[in-house]
Amino acid sequence: MSSSGASGGGGGGLPASAGVDDLIRLLETAPDNVVQDIEQLVRDQLSESKDSWLVHFLYDHYVSSESAKLLKLLLSVPDPHDKHLLDRLAEGVRCGGAAREAAFSVLGFVVRKQPPWLPTVCKHALMKEWIKVLKSEEDLVVLLSALLDLLALMPVLPAHLATYLHDFFEIFRLVVLLDPTRFTLF
Repeated sequence: MSSSGASGGGGGGLPASAGVDDLIRLLETAPDNVVQDIEQLVRDQLSESKDSWLVHFLYDHYVSSESAKLLKLLLSVPDPHDKHLLDRLAEGVRCGGAAREAAFSVLGFVVRKQPPWLPTVCKHALMKEWIKVLKSEEDLVVLLSALLDLLALMPVLPAHLATYLHDFFEIFRLVVLLDPTRFTLF
């Protein structure tokens, strides 16, 4: 399989680009035993390389397909790839629109999965972007998604979130003061 393209950072790993596209397609259609082999190949590549391309690739394909199998791989990324995923989420939150909605969707899954690296979210630029959105978002769906993600995170990491307490009170004050006529649902 790895002969179809350049490897993503070392010999014998997953091929970049076209080879990975083929693997992702197989991931969705292959029998369970083949899916497990593909997942193991991806995990092996993640443990062998510190490059961000594979995490970005998985994230982009998850956003376009909403594949549960891709999400499972994304939620199990090891250190240092968690930083690449958080960078991608922060970028999505910063961009707005559909990218923001997708980023908060993935973030919600991350918070509920509670990977060992979850506390790094509190120190990452993503947290500042998240708070900024909670204070200013006009899209009700995105606002609710961001708020639900925060509410799920608070009991999991209370000590890590102490520095944001003032921001949280401001966010909850703003939510209470929301004018429901400002939002259109359909």
